[in-house]
Amino acid sequence: MADFTIKRGDTSPSIRLQLLQEDDSPFDLNADDVCQIRMKDDQGHTGVMDPATITDLGEARIEYEWQTGDLTIAGPFNAEVEITRADGSVETVPNDGYFTILVFEDLG
Repeated sequence: MADFTIKRGDTSPSIRLQLLQEDDSPFDLNADDVCQIRMKDDQGHTGVMDPATITDLGEARIEYEWQTGDLTIAGPFNAEVEITRADGSVETVPNDGYFTILVFEDLG
């Protein structure tokens, strides 16, 4: 079962995520962090989204509004959030796997 589903070519609804640590506490985000969703399917198709918006620092919540062209290929994707800190260091959430995005084929 996918963590998020959407139709190919759609730009709504946006994807909203809470970034959690291994102990289920909110991840430590800073206002100057850049969070990007990265996706990859079994055939090697990849997607790197524009930066997501941090909507709640304390609860580590982010939101990404899909753009035209983001979802051109249908299928299941493994996904992760890459966080780039102000000092250039990078952390990936989750760091022990992926969450799944299922892009359904549209009929029109």
